[in-house]
Amino acid sequence: MMLRDLVLTLVPVLMMVGFFGLAALWLSRRSRLHELAHRERLAMIERGLVPPVELQGGVLDFPAGQAPGSGIASMSKAAGRFRSAGVLLVGLGVALAILLAFAAERPGIGVGVGGGLVALGAAMIINAVFASRDAPVTPAERRQ
Repeated sequence: MMLRDLVLTLVPVLMMVGFFGLAALWLSRRSRLHELAHRERLAMIERGLVPPVELQGGVLDFPAGQAPGSGIASMSKAAGRFRSAGVLLVGLGVALAILLAFAAERPGIGVGVGGGLVALGAAMIINAVFASRDAPVTPAERRQ
């Protein structure tokens, strides 16, 4: 019985540590892309070349460092906020479901309350998808 409790406690903890590790890796990679774009632009200026329009803002102009024309739809500020809030609510719902199911030993209540927050977060993510289709923005508008 003791081993089972230890495993049930360690699984959510290891998942959270893994998610934080992935977030740190993503931030590190994004920072590196910004640095490389900046260095490339400086090298072009040092050689007397004018950077092309695609590189004027560097990686900041394109989501997640994607090149222009890569098929990623531009997203308005409102859509980005809805997506962020939706992902946050989905994570909170899953965490609450795990907490209530294991710590309070009430799996039915955990799934009910956590599932409600997950559904609300999923609705916000869907709203972000629809909002991004409605109002495409240019890279210059996204920087403001």
